[in-house]
Amino acid sequence: MLSEVFSESAKSFHEDMIKITDRLPTEEEYRRVRHLLLQHTQETISDEELARVLSLCPHLETVTLSGIAETTDRTVVVLAENAINLLGINLSGCTQVTDVGVLEITNKSLPLQWIQLNRVVGLTDPSISAIAKTCSRLIELEICDLPLLTPAAVRDIWLFSRYKSLCRYFHFHADVISRFPGNYGLFGWQTTHYSMTGLFLRLKMQFLTTQAVTRNHCRIGP
Repeated sequence: MLSEVFSESAKSFHEDMIKITDRLPTEEEYRRVRHLLLQHTQETISDEELARVLSLCPHLETVTLSGIAETTDRTVVVLAENAINLLGINLSGCTQVTDVGVLEITNKSLPLQWIQLNRVVGLTDPSISAIAKTCSRLIELEICDLPLLTPAAVRDIWLFSRYKSLCRYFHFHADVISRFPGNYGLFGWQTTHYSMTGLFLRLKMQFLTTQAVTRNHCRIGP
């Protein structure tokens, strides 16, 4: 009988969870919102207000903040501290976010399965390498248009991914691929998708050496 009560309570809790799109949750929704999508917001949302609301939403599982370009490290830190069940985060276009915010995410051992950091131009190798080393459940990572990254960070993604032992190939889709001068030629491409068993990586970089992606001894090719 007691187990049935707990079962019904859990069922009621999950059914009460909601998704909110392009607005902040109201006070009555703070503990009910599971998915928050702020991508095409019509109203102006300040970073201060966003941080305050996120601190009051403990059950968030996926958060997209790509529509709030003013998002700062403070808001990312607040999210990491409060959303302990966070499975996915999209910070694409949040140009004020730096390694400080991303490193706080990796320090919290969150169960993240997907991360999108496209055009977060202040990010450097340490934050991307930390994602590779600590986010053991990661399935998808997008890191397009990060001009400060070097091949070392991309290499770490493959070296420390829990799926790397299953990797059979890298699969390239490139708009532009230059010739290979010498033993470690340079790729020059616009958008590239790397896929391997269980892991998907999308990036956009210039001049990534083949040495960076072959050092883990995986075969390159179709």
